[in-house]
Amino acid sequence: NGGLEIALQSADNLPPAARRTLEAMMNESARLTQFVQTILDVSRLEAGRLTLNLGPVAVAPILHRAVEVILGTRREVKWNLPSEIPPVWADEIHYEQIIRNLLRNADKYSPPAAPIEINVHFNASDISVEVADYGAGIAPEMQEKIFDRFQRGHNGESAPPGWGLGLYFAKKLTEAQGGTLTLHSPHWTKLDAPGS
Repeated sequence: NGGLEIALQSADNLPPAARRTLEAMMNESARLTQFVQTILDVSRLEAGRLTLNLGPVAVAPILHRAVEVILGTRREVKWNLPSEIPPVWADEIHYEQIIRNLLRNADKYSPPAAPIEINVHFNASDISVEVADYGAGIAPEMQEKIFDRFQRGHNGESAPPGWGLGLYFAKKLTEAQGGTLTLHSPHWTKLDAPGS
């Protein structure tokens, strides 16, 4: 990574093809680094060695930051947030990681022009954060397996890239913080975009 970063600092002096190659290498290196970090985090979590720093966490800022990092401005987001949301008892870093994983999945499996909806509901005992997409949904036979390691909603040549660890890790992180992560698919009544 360090060598690629140094090479990219003077990439303006390189021919366009060489610059594109360096950028592709940097992107793939970042993807591999993220994969290794996820594997290490999953291993630590399964071994009971992942340290959680639990405390009150403001939900709305986490949601906005995660959307900014994962989606930026390239996809419409429909927000349905109450004006005041009580804090959740969680580890702020890992709570945001859960939200980011859900957003990545929604982004990966939705048509580019489709929005992603973020809804927050709460009552006296629970706060529910919902990330809903307008993708193809998840087949009933896959729904029980979708939170397993290395399981993916879609496989084959046309499937988006991924390792099948995001939802597994998100569910384990949620449970480690005393929460639950559930799936509802189809989410919408639209036959062409039932979503999850």
